[in-house]
Amino acid sequence: MITASFLAGSDLSTHQYKGVIMHSVANEVTIAGEAGKAIGILQNAPADGEEAVVCVLGVCPAKVKQNSLSAGDHLSVVATTFELEQSDGAGDHVVAILLADSSSTAGTTAEILPVLVCHWEAYASDA
Repeated sequence: MITASFLAGSDLSTHQYKGVIMHSVANEVTIAGEAGKAIGILQNAPADGEEAVVCVLGVCPAKVKQNSLSAGDHLSVVATTFELEQSDGAGDHVVAILLADSSSTAGTTAEILPVLVCHWEAYASDA
C-alpha cells in the first residue's frame, strides 16, 4: 500500500475507508462525491486540519456499499455516501478494483472489503 499524507480540509472523522478528493486549498483533502475524481481511500479518521492518511495506490480496506459484488468489479465513489459501488461505466472515475466478494446484505450497510486502488476513466464497455 502506498500512502500519502495530507491535511483534512473538513471533519473526516466519520469517513474512514471512503474516497477523498483534493480540496481547493493546497495539500488538503475532503470527501469525494460522484463528480469528484477520488485520489484514493482515506485510511484514518481525522478531524478538520489533522493529518489525513490516504492510500493512493495498492491494496487497502474500503467501505463498499452494494450487494452481490464479485472480486474484480470496478468501483467508483457513491455521490451521497462517499463509499464505493460498482462502476456503471460511461464517464465514471474508477478508483479501485474489488478483491473479495461482497455479502448479499451489503446494499443496506457498507462492508469494509479489500480493494486495489488504481485510477482510470471508465467507458461503457468497462462496466
